[in-house]
Amino acid sequence: MFIDPEPRQVEAAAEIGAPCVELHTGAYAERSGIGREDELGRLRTAARLAREAGLQVNAGHGLNLENLDPVLRLPGLDTLNIGHSIVCRALVTGLEQAVKEMLELCSKG
Repeated sequence: MFIDPEPRQVEAAAEIGAPCVELHTGAYAERSGIGREDELGRLRTAARLAREAGLQVNAGHGLNLENLDPVLRLPGLDTLNIGHSIVCRALVTGLEQAVKEMLELCSKG
């Protein structure tokens, strides 16, 4: 289920038997400074609650080379959905280079 990083949405996903959640990272991606840190905290809390409920934790929306690193550090994160970013970057660098850059960043995180 694609959900906002809200405790009630995590609880609802667990209650209906969802096997996993994808945390919406759009609000995080759109902010900077303290606002971004606040959103990262919401993501961290939601990820923890989801893991405690036995859910697989995925994340995505608006992630790119510039904002991905802190999200990679979320404990228990299984999958990132970052295809849109890779395709957009490929328009400038080519697909092979865009994928290489993203894989390098992910392997460091």
